[in-house]
Amino acid sequence: MSASLRVEVDARPFHRVPADVLLVPFFVSDPPARGPFSWVDWRLCGLLSQKLRSDQIDLSNAALLAPSSGRTRVNWVLALGLGDRAAFGEDVLLAASETWVERVAALQASAVALTLPPGKLPPERASQVMLRGLLRGLAAQPWTLCLRLLLPPENVRETWKALDSDLLEVGRNGVAVELADPADPESKPDGASPVSYPVRERAAAAARAASASGAAGAGGAAGASRNAGTGADASAGAGGNASADAGAGAGGNAGGAAGAGGSRS
Repeated sequence: MSASLRVEVDARPFHRVPADVLLVPFFVSDPPARGPFSWVDWRLCGLLSQKLRSDQIDLSNAALLAPSSGRTRVNWVLALGLGDRAAFGEDVLLAASETWVERVAALQASAVALTLPPGKLPPERASQVMLRGLLRGLAAQPWTLCLRLLLPPENVRETWKALDSDLLEVGRNGVAVELADPADPESKPDGASPVSYPVRERAAAAARAASASGAAGAGGAAGASRNAGTGADASAGAGGNASADAGAGAGGNAGGAAGAGGSRS
């Protein structure tokens, strides 16, 4: 099985983003846990904090799995501990995000939403480090994954640029990567399920084809590019429903698999 990763930078509130699983990094040493953990916990009526208090937590590798029960547009919420805030750094985030691929694969999740770890690192840098870790994980355990990276609107463009430059600098570890453009005017409006942005690589290929075939060919290539975009969006829409159905259908099996992941923590 070959590994592939599609990255979408998404500025919508976490509860509006469709996915199989929502990954929420947090610091176990924060009493109570703050940042995205507290937002998601509130949405789940305190379920995560209850599990945090009742379970025996390994500070270095905590994992709390909870069903969303329709309170968000994901099937499962997986809160992932980053250890003690005081000891946190890029090396910790890199190692942790590499292991997240195994947990996602155990849940049979193909669409994953991911929040940033609270504080400590700027959004652009945290996103770069997490992407590097995920690429390492995918190289070790091939999986086809659509990642929706959740960011405040003011950080979307700069983070996209940082990810784009980092992919060119560090490579892709043999993983096929698509980085979607969040500013493309063809992107679907807020609330669409799921959001699908035309990918830079497809637009670049269409431009090269147009240049090679001359003015007449340019018109044909542009039309083909538009048709390709429409097909991709339709496919993404169907994929979103299929992904959600698959996540729900695999709920029983996934719960066992992820529970095993949590117990390994």
